[in-house]
Order: sequence, then structure tokens, then C-alpha cells
Amino acid sequence: MIQFQYNDGGRSQHYSRKSEGDCVVRAISIALGQDYRKTYLALIEEAKKTGDFPNHRAVYERYLKSHGWVRQRTVRTAKGRKIRLRGWNAPGITALVHTTSHLTAVVNGVVNDIWDCREWCMNSWYVDGRSADLI
Repeated sequence: MIQFQYNDGGRSQHYSRKSEGDCVVRAISIALGQDYRKTYLALIEEAKKTGDFPNHRAVYERYLKSHGWVRQRTVRTAKGRKIRLRGWNAPGITALVHTTSHLTAVVNGVVNDIWDCREWCMNSWYVDGRSADLI
């Protein structure tokens, strides 16, 4: 079973106030292994180009694509149902998983986030294009 680990993506190193609604910045920081503030500012710059907010799907997809990440289809059961994140077997994979209104990072079979979202169903997910063929 996939595990959970508390991880704020480095936000607490830059900001003393806890934030809600920063899941996109946090998850991307964790998955790409980069500084939270660097990710935050890069998404703001990308958002300026589109006129959307930094956590809008069009913005973060453009950013991920520029880093070689590709979107994957929803994982489904044999009966065609979406699976819950807790039931996903993802050893050795670093991925960004989009659940309902939330983006979370999965690193080597462990959900890295500030809250345990393993009960949520997986929607689309993103993986580094260099490792997409291994899945």
C-alpha cells in the first residue's frame, strides 16, 4: 500500500504562515526537487503569459511540459472505475497526481503532502517523459 509522509515542499523555509491552496506549488517543488520559492515565482511568470492564476491547470501543464513532464491517463480498475490513490502501486516512480481539486506528489510510492489524500480517486497524473516508457 502506498504510504504518506508530511512534506510542505519547502514552504516553511520561506514563509512562516501556513497556506491553503498552494498544492500546485508544493507538489511541483517536491516532484521536481526544486526550491519552493523558485517554483512559486516560475509559475507566476508562466501565469503572466496566459492571464490565468499560477495554480490553473493550463499554467502548470505548460510549466511541466517545459520540464519534460507528460500527462498520463487516469488509472482504472478492470471494471473501468478510477482507483483511489491508496491502491496505486508506484514503487520507484515520481509523479504528480491530480485528484479532485488537488495536486499531490508521489515519490517512490510515498504521497508527499501536508495532508493525507490517499482516499481520493486518481484523475490524470504527470510523470517525467524520460521515465514514461518505464510505466
